[in-house]
Amino acid sequence: MLFITDTYYPDSSATTSITIRTAEALANLGYTVDVFPVEISGKSFSYSDKHNKVNIIKLNDYPRQNICFEKCRNVIYSIEKILDTTKYDCVFSVAEAFEVNLLIFQALKDRKYKWIPISYDPYAYNPHISLEQKKEFIKLEEQVFNRSNKIFLLKEFEEDYKNALFKEKIVYFHLPCIRQIKKTNDKCPINFDPKFINCVFLGDFYLGVENTDFIFRLFEKISLPVKLYTIGKLGDYENTINLWKEKLQDKYICHERISQNDAHNVMLNADVLVSMGHDSTNMCPSKVIDFIASGKPILHIEKIKNCCGTKYLENYQNKICVYQNDELTDEKIHKIEKFIKESKSKERIPFDLILSQYSDFTMESLIKKIIKEIESK
Repeated sequence: MLFITDTYYPDSSATTSITIRTAEALANLGYTVDVFPVEISGKSFSYSDKHNKVNIIKLNDYPRQNICFEKCRNVIYSIEKILDTTKYDCVFSVAEAFEVNLLIFQALKDRKYKWIPISYDPYAYNPHISLEQKKEFIKLEEQVFNRSNKIFLLKEFEEDYKNALFKEKIVYFHLPCIRQIKKTNDKCPINFDPKFINCVFLGDFYLGVENTDFIFRLFEKISLPVKLYTIGKLGDYENTINLWKEKLQDKYICHERISQNDAHNVMLNADVLVSMGHDSTNMCPSKVIDFIASGKPILHIEKIKNCCGTKYLENYQNKICVYQNDELTDEKIHKIEKFIKESKSKERIPFDLILSQYSDFTMESLIKKIIKEIESK
């Protein structure tokens, strides 16, 4: 099998992490798996030749086309050479950005390959684009996906694609993030103060997608001995964060991005995990699934009513959901404070119980669907 992705290990972004686990799960079952990271988003990493049984093809291993130096054309040319050099039974394109699927479409041409795009991005149904752009994107998506054998889309997109011309090809799946999270031998990068209730938001800040200010306004009003930690890239929010650092003083600690192993240790050592919902019904916050897998108390903030994160948390027993447009009344603050205070002494929810409620969100569930498609005629 050939996986064509934007990036691969050692990148630890959400989509790449899921791709790594998918490729490794198939390799562990005895399939030969090659991965070609094309780095179309501009992120660049140093890749080894092999990682956990998965072979990694480097872009520099394939010659550039002399007549054109444009990056996309070079990537297409490299994909063509790989497909002409090695016979694969199935080609997957794993796309957060639709451009990865588009590159495969252009490279395949008349080559007789079983091609399965896996998409984490509602390309044609992005709520932040104009109606004219949406129409153009739908036409392009139809052209590209009609060439594929099957299309794997997140369950969140089901309503968006119910009338798509290629709807019979779609296989829907849930984010495969439910897995047992265990402490590693690595030292936790944050020394939590046991005298405080330590609340942690893990993730980068995305301008316009989340309302970061609400977290700080909320914790400003909480009178308990709490500390709020945010861990991740600040992006366009750096100036805002600096203002809140001044205002909240020792109540707020801003920490740079950490590795996935470190993130697991932080999750399990924290008292409360803080989740921020997005402003779209089909934009899935993968960290909510990770948080659920940890069994820890979750404070979830909704930017829109009934967002994806809230839907996922419906069956989770140890959570409180707060809609950010509601007024922060004394009654609401008291309810949140009660949840946070009780979280300090609560036991983690047993993983077996979580697994029984979220079995569709496991890698095993996704792999079964993939194997069914790759072994079909």
